[in-house]
Amino acid sequence: MKRRIYSVMLLLLWLTAFPFPAGAEGRIFQGHIVDGALSDENNSEIYQGHIVDGVTADDGDSAPGAQVPDDAPTFTVKFFPNGAGASVPWNTKRVTNGRAYGELPVPERSNYVFQGWYTVTGAQITPNKVVNLSADLNLYAQWAVLTYEVRLDACGGTLREISIDIPKGGNYGELPRPARTGYTFEGWYTLPRGGERVSNYAPLYRQENHTLYAHWAAMPALTDTEDYAGTGFQDVSTSSSYYPAVCWAVRRGITSGTSAETFSPNDPCKRRHILTFLWRANGCPETELALSAVSPGTLWAYENTLIPAEVLYNDEEPSTRSDAVTYLWKLAGCPIEEASLQSVLNRFTDVPPESDYASAVAWALDAGITNGTTDTTFSPERICTRGQIVTFLYRCYTN
Repeated sequence: MKRRIYSVMLLLLWLTAFPFPAGAEGRIFQGHIVDGALSDENNSEIYQGHIVDGVTADDGDSAPGAQVPDDAPTFTVKFFPNGAGASVPWNTKRVTNGRAYGELPVPERSNYVFQGWYTVTGAQITPNKVVNLSADLNLYAQWAVLTYEVRLDACGGTLREISIDIPKGGNYGELPRPARTGYTFEGWYTLPRGGERVSNYAPLYRQENHTLYAHWAAMPALTDTEDYAGTGFQDVSTSSSYYPAVCWAVRRGITSGTSAETFSPNDPCKRRHILTFLWRANGCPETELALSAVSPGTLWAYENTLIPAEVLYNDEEPSTRSDAVTYLWKLAGCPIEEASLQSVLNRFTDVPPESDYASAVAWALDAGITNGTTDTTFSPERICTRGQIVTFLYRCYTN
């Protein structure tokens, strides 16, 4: 009997010295789970997620009723505002594996919109995401530039773009140019009538969504055949196909010929001449740039995105027929009609569908500006003559 009493007493003493570890609510703690198996290391600090019926939750989210062990490891999360001028209200936070990240700081940055917190590998961390870490974590703010929508009201003209997005604090850049038959585009203004003119690359006049309005000046059209008489050019026959166009161009001040008595209709037309004709046909508008070595027509064409920058000092080369219709097409707002494009591709065998000028040729054919060099060819690489370019202009501006 005494032996039994001594045995019970020894057992109680042993249990007091070496109790069984228990989890929350008296559950027996069996060890840390690593990749679905018990860790061999009793001191492991890795907690791989909530265990639901012996399986780690695949989505990493907390399962209803899941219990977090009291000894689940905690880690430090550092927040980096990640941008010039950005600030964060607090920089660190302690989080616990198995629990949600909870409240996250909201950083601030002028002219930007906060997009969220991301890890260095691009994973987004949200307040509801469950923590599952093995080391401290750095999070980086991501930003989107704050932009304003600038609507473009062509006021009776045609325009491919009806609005543009411009960053806060930015400028308008190269504004698109609308087209309107029988009118000269005078520029973009802040009001439909009156207002201030908005130049290319000018800063936004309002730091909010707003609208710019196209202003137009009516162009007098010459339609009476008597207006075509008396060019004084001995090399322009009244029976030639380009006679009305030459007369129109002279009366409008678009050209004065190569001399007092000659127009030289069959001479190749240089790029500088074509751009000058176009500039004059549009009323000789002033340019923002002032480069003494570049003609006003070439400067104007560059500012209106008709030519790239490298052409500014290389405008003495002859222009091709495809160049000529492309300039007119761009001034018209780059319209694209799939039916017209398919029609010209079916007709002209020398206009590749992938070419930069295919849509321009289709538009010019549909508008009656050109009929091609034959029934099946447009001859896009043929040098455009002076007679052809004034004919293109005449048909474009008087149709």
